[in-house]
Amino acid sequence: MKKAGKLILSVLITEVPGFLSGAAAISAEGLYESLALPAFAPPPAVFRVVWPALYLLMGIVLYRLRFLLPEREDSEALSEANNFFMVQLAISYLWTPIFFILNNFWAAFFWIVLLFFTAVVSFLKTKKADKISSCLYVPYLLWIIFAAVLNFSAAVMN
Repeated sequence: MKKAGKLILSVLITEVPGFLSGAAAISAEGLYESLALPAFAPPPAVFRVVWPALYLLMGIVLYRLRFLLPEREDSEALSEANNFFMVQLAISYLWTPIFFILNNFWAAFFWIVLLFFTAVVSFLKTKKADKISSCLYVPYLLWIIFAAVLNFSAAVMN
């Protein structure tokens, strides 16, 4: 498979589950709008832009870790980065159903805290394997922090 095909595959691996997870949020958009939320809460449309952009960045990270960098000698660091990347990605996808389908805001908050810590470990492992990929992680980590604060606020206010 050529590089472009591998890149597209990597982006699809991150975007498709994100899209499916996000579909639950879109179907529950009325829930979000009905919640008491802090003044800094963005409108639902923001999430439909931010998450695909973040998953695109994650797809590029996946491409770099899986296909672009394996020729490098530090295969142990690369393997660890790959493993932690996939774990944090799975945890990320599961937050949406907890919040929007189960309507369990506190469980979702604790889940997003778990996501943050696994994403930080993944970031650190990725940084050992590839500095460029770790830079692509930064917007994702910042958004997780914002989402955690918003989730906590929703849990407290509702």
